[in-house]
Amino acid sequence: MSRTTRANQSCVSGIGDELQKYFESPGFIATMKKVVVDVLKEESFQQMIKDAVDSAVSKAVGNLNNKLVEVDSLAQRLNTMEEIVRGFESKLLLVQNASESALLKANDNEQYSRKYNLRFVGIEEKTGENCVDLIVTFCNEKLGVAVNVKDIDRAHRIGTKNAGKPRAIIVKFKDYNSKMIVC
Repeated sequence: MSRTTRANQSCVSGIGDELQKYFESPGFIATMKKVVVDVLKEESFQQMIKDAVDSAVSKAVGNLNNKLVEVDSLAQRLNTMEEIVRGFESKLLLVQNASESALLKANDNEQYSRKYNLRFVGIEEKTGENCVDLIVTFCNEKLGVAVNVKDIDRAHRIGTKNAGKPRAIIVKFKDYNSKMIVC
């Protein structure tokens, strides 16, 4: 480092020390307090602070008002949606009730349509068989009940074929009395 640079640094360091002593001196601090107090008392400074505070408050209130308008709008939308949901809930309840009623009626109809039916199990299954003739023969010979082909509306096997076990036969009789003769 050169002599000139060291001398400059020493000089700057000395000036810094002198300035620090000056700023820490009671006279400087008293003078600064007086200047600050005088500035705070000036009407223009007070007006500037008041304007800054008023501007910040106005901006905050404006943002708050915007948010309140938004909240009111959302509350109205929520109320509308709740009304729509209540309407859908009541419609859903009506549809559920109608569905349950339809299922009960369908079950009643199915039970009613089966009132003429009988299921026969254990009758040997043969290829190309006529189920009506099989039932007439079975009823006449095995059960000892007089049944005519005219008494039977239709008859057929149900289920999937199983090599060791014959499928059941469902028989629909033409009327309830014909069924009851077999039962």
